[in-house]
Amino acid sequence: MLQSLRRKKAGGGLASIHASGALIPRLEIRSSAVLFRSTFGPLAAAYDPKAIEGAGWYQWYESQGYFRGKNGVPPGHNFSMVIPPPNVTGTLHIGHTLTVAIQDSIVRWRRMMGDNVLYVPGTDHAGIATQTVVERRLQKEKKLTRHDLGREAFIDEVWKWKETHGNHINNQLRRLGTSLDWSREVFTMDPQRSKAVTEAFVRLHDEGLVYRSTRLVNWCCFLQTVISDIEVEYESLSRRTMIALPGKGTKKYEFGVIHHFLYRVEGGGELEVATTRPETILGDSALAVHPEDPRYVDFIGRRAIHPFTGQPIPIVADPILVDRELGTGVVKITPGHDFDDFACGVRHNLPRINLLRNDGTLNQHGLHFQGLDRMEARRKVVEELEKMGLYKDKKDHESRIALCSRSGDVLEPLLKPQWYVACQDMGADAARMVRDGTIELIPDFHKHEWYRWMENVEDWCVSRQLWWGHRVPAYKVVAEGEERAAANNKDNDTLPEDWQKERWVIARNQEEALEKAKALYPDIAAPKLEQDEDVLDTWFSSSLFPISALGWPDNTQDLKEFYPLSVMETGADILFFWVARMAMICSKLSPTQQAPFKKVYLHGMVRDAHGRKMSKSLGNVIDPLHVIEGIPLEQLLQNLNHNLLDEAERKKATAGIKSDYPAGIPQCGTDALRFTLVNYTQQTRNINLDINKVVANRHFCNKMWNATRFVLSYAESTPVAQPEPDDLASKWILSRLSQVVTKCNQGMSDSEFHVATSSLYDFFLNEFCDVYLEYAKLYISGEAQIKNVLNTCLESYFRLLHPFMPYVSEELWQRLPTSQEKEDCLMHAAYPLAANQVAAWRNEETYEKPMEEVLRVLHAVRSLRDGHGATPLKYSVSIHTTDASLYDLLSNEASVIRHLARASRIDVQHNAAEPEGCGVRVLDSRTQIFLPLLHLGGGDHQQTTATSAEVSLSPENVANLQKEVEKMNKRKKKLEKEIEWIEQKVAGPYYLDKVPLDVRNQDKEAKAEAEKQLKDVERSIRSVSDFMHKYQPL
Repeated sequence: MLQSLRRKKAGGGLASIHASGALIPRLEIRSSAVLFRSTFGPLAAAYDPKAIEGAGWYQWYESQGYFRGKNGVPPGHNFSMVIPPPNVTGTLHIGHTLTVAIQDSIVRWRRMMGDNVLYVPGTDHAGIATQTVVERRLQKEKKLTRHDLGREAFIDEVWKWKETHGNHINNQLRRLGTSLDWSREVFTMDPQRSKAVTEAFVRLHDEGLVYRSTRLVNWCCFLQTVISDIEVEYESLSRRTMIALPGKGTKKYEFGVIHHFLYRVEGGGELEVATTRPETILGDSALAVHPEDPRYVDFIGRRAIHPFTGQPIPIVADPILVDRELGTGVVKITPGHDFDDFACGVRHNLPRINLLRNDGTLNQHGLHFQGLDRMEARRKVVEELEKMGLYKDKKDHESRIALCSRSGDVLEPLLKPQWYVACQDMGADAARMVRDGTIELIPDFHKHEWYRWMENVEDWCVSRQLWWGHRVPAYKVVAEGEERAAANNKDNDTLPEDWQKERWVIARNQEEALEKAKALYPDIAAPKLEQDEDVLDTWFSSSLFPISALGWPDNTQDLKEFYPLSVMETGADILFFWVARMAMICSKLSPTQQAPFKKVYLHGMVRDAHGRKMSKSLGNVIDPLHVIEGIPLEQLLQNLNHNLLDEAERKKATAGIKSDYPAGIPQCGTDALRFTLVNYTQQTRNINLDINKVVANRHFCNKMWNATRFVLSYAESTPVAQPEPDDLASKWILSRLSQVVTKCNQGMSDSEFHVATSSLYDFFLNEFCDVYLEYAKLYISGEAQIKNVLNTCLESYFRLLHPFMPYVSEELWQRLPTSQEKEDCLMHAAYPLAANQVAAWRNEETYEKPMEEVLRVLHAVRSLRDGHGATPLKYSVSIHTTDASLYDLLSNEASVIRHLARASRIDVQHNAAEPEGCGVRVLDSRTQIFLPLLHLGGGDHQQTTATSAEVSLSPENVANLQKEVEKMNKRKKKLEKEIEWIEQKVAGPYYLDKVPLDVRNQDKEAKAEAEKQLKDVERSIRSVSDFMHKYQPL
């Protein structure tokens, strides 16, 4: 067997030998493992993933402490990862499943390579997502809002929800076989992580990296909070579209139009302006034109009259904002409600007027429209412009609206005082880390996006107007008499300049805040403190995860020994929102100021089989448990009732589910799902998940199950020994196994996981099962070496497979013949390495190339047989070659070819005359295969050759041969159509630009194969026709 990297310690424990040779102490392993194995009954007749995955393997691993990382291991032998913390109240979606499938494959591989692995589980409090879920439930079940309950009572409700539903995620992770160290489980709002968040905010503020500023933010009027960029979804409109907004009942509002109206100019004249948001006219501070636009040069420096206030506003020249070729060439400037206008306002020192309250109604700056909802105000403003004679018209307009991904509300740019983290210097450091190789991004094409983001990074708004989350550790310092004024400013009615007068201190607690307040504001006799009601962006606590999960800000052993993390694996879609922020914040705050990880592996976004983004409204969201356990169509449709979809969305989702899963989703099991997802990593940008691929891999598991049952039925009691076969097939399969070992190790080392999974799949199905196992059936009853080779292949194979398919590999590996050196479980077995005995097995020249020749002939025989519909075991074949060495090889292996091709007879001829009346398959210039058609399917299977005695064909013979010619002509037409179809496809106008290279190569190979078969068919038709003409009775 392969040389193990493990060896027994005195007293029954285990030690690991790392690749460097150092001895690593392991957890004590109970001797119950042997007893556990001894309780196995015979393998079931068929593979049942539910039975295997529910057999207690995971619980046994966990109870033995096999998932725990140890402290005190010598430096250089630790491997650490953290799980990207999923939302605590949610369920694992297929994107999470892909992440844990990749991560767990990596950590299981590293354990088997001898590393001391720490894999930390955790869940995220997910501020806005969790608060939204609980608010919806309160409204649905109790008809209450959070404001009805009050802050403290509402937070209590969220904690209750978390305690009730929070374990669902962990149960799913266990169901997926994820080998996490549950003794170190964390939650982003547990006491230690909360301490870390407060400490981070205070330290960053003390270093001048946290500050408060009034700027435009994305504001959700329905949720009444700032929305982070990642929670913004954009919808493109090409024409007038009516859209329903949350909290507005069934009423819909008009978008996708542009309104044209006039501004009158002091001293005479008018300027036509266009806007998609007429209500923002109330906040206009100026008009802008291009300084080189000849139509408006004379207007620059003059003033326009605001149609509602009657006050003059300046007309400014701005080449940055204004595109003179776009629209009328005149732009209204609303610095308080548009990001581009805000920047223009800064350039021209324009006032910033805030029109909206937090709920989307107009405040006092909305004049007589005060109190109206923004959408109602839009309609009223247009009506009044019409009455003034200033309104011209509205037109369909291509536009893009920003939506809140949580509520579906149309977002408003809104001026708000918020807390920000200064990112420029940290961003530059993060860019340098990737550029100098401190952090490796895989795939490396992400580097360009990283540099673009980090070198142009903007300051990060970290405050959110929510109740669930980490309260900002900021305290407003209020003097006597200021409390009432502060209370009156809740509706956003104050001007931005008023916000600048506020006094704040940042502190770890109220006592520290009071000390700071007295020191900073000695003129306030009795300062009062009001903690900021806002909470911090969820991504702020997530950005600390590599250090907070290891116990920071305390100087823990985990932090000393496992930081920085070895690998960070996550989705490419959160490269900036999470990975970049971890790189910035952790490298600033960690005790050693090191980058938080050495490698970052980024997988693509999982989409459905049609390439569409997964969405509840499309009905294409895949629950991994449905794939694992199976679910009928009726239940899939019933589950839609648990989603908060409107009737139109429900109908659309129902149609999508019926189309994609007409018979529901069959039970596939955890192993098949994991293996499929890891194999999909070859798709680096988007992963189009087809459930049929998972089903196919479930069949793959069944193939392994049946193959192992067959081997055990003959070789279960065979003593395990180093195989020393003398037959070509056995030497070949061991050499191929050695190649798989190399590919698996290379794929895992290079983070090309699909290389490992593809090689494992191809080896087992196409080489071990299709060739060697069929070959072994000839000799297995008596040949000990064949049994030993079979056991060796399976034992090594299941160790290679274990990181990807932990359950079925463990179940089958445990059944194989044991030896004194066998470990208690696969997690403690050594991963096969391409060295020592494995290297000795490999010999491409002596074993693999000769066997490839045999297999090439075998496949040609099968193809010829199937092309003519020959009945297995009732046809004969003649193989002709002009190559003497190939003749010797094929003669020696003729019985193997006959058995695997299921032929009644195989003749190998050297420099023989070509037989007549045969189907022909030409391998190359040296070798041809002939299938006599005269007695196909029965009777005499002897080869009829040109040198044989005179043949007289009976009418029945002629009729049979004519049928063969008819079949060959049909096949000829089919091949001609196939070639024509490929040629038309290749000639398409977008073929080279849009068809992937691997598909183009497949088309090229398919055409070449079809052309070769066409030549063979044409030759066969000529051979049979000539034969009939020569021997047909007159």
